[in-house]
Amino acid sequence: MGAVLVGATALVAVLTPGQISPSLVGLALSYAVSMTGLLNSLVRQATETETYLACVERVQAYARLPVEAPPIVAETRPPPRWPHAGAISIRNLTARYRPGLPPVLSGVSVDIPAGCRVGVCGRTGSGKSSLMLCLFRILEAEAEAASGEATQSGTETMGALSAPTASSGGRCKISSARAGKGNGAILIDGIDISTLGLDDLRSRLAIIPQDPVLFAATLRCVHCAGDS
Repeated sequence: MGAVLVGATALVAVLTPGQISPSLVGLALSYAVSMTGLLNSLVRQATETETYLACVERVQAYARLPVEAPPIVAETRPPPRWPHAGAISIRNLTARYRPGLPPVLSGVSVDIPAGCRVGVCGRTGSGKSSLMLCLFRILEAEAEAASGEATQSGTETMGALSAPTASSGGRCKISSARAGKGNGAILIDGIDISTLGLDDLRSRLAIIPQDPVLFAATLRCVHCAGDS
């Protein structure tokens, strides 16, 4: 752009001999050369302004997001020792990440007795992580009637591992069924978690992240070091 401006100025000076004094021609050429740096600075500032405005656009997008549930609901605060047993009852749970998308969990109903070790099995995208998000209410359950038929993408397979307990007589029994119609709910020790505040719920639950750990020794050496 600067070269075009300098060339145009020189061309005008050559095509109009005697009409423009040499001093003015030299002044015009020096200004044309300096305009190159000004144009580069203008383009740079425009690009930086556009980059900075992207942050403002992101803040506006976050401001329009729906607000989470209140941290504490005084009317439905759980008892101090809740959860005392850890029995989980999932009733016709249907959840999706946003309106318009297919449900990741569709009509899941599972009863897990207290003290059981349960494994959630399924292929990628079947909803295993989404089930954990629903327990912490990071992903809210839909409060609408779910159909009896479930899509393949939202199928959850619940399997119980062998875990003897005093109340079960040797093995945990988990009932998994597809409920007909009703509102999705998750009950922990008989309390519907949708009625609790987020702080009361999330402060009473714990999760171990799946972080890979590499050991230099064998598993037997690591186990012996932990016992000592």
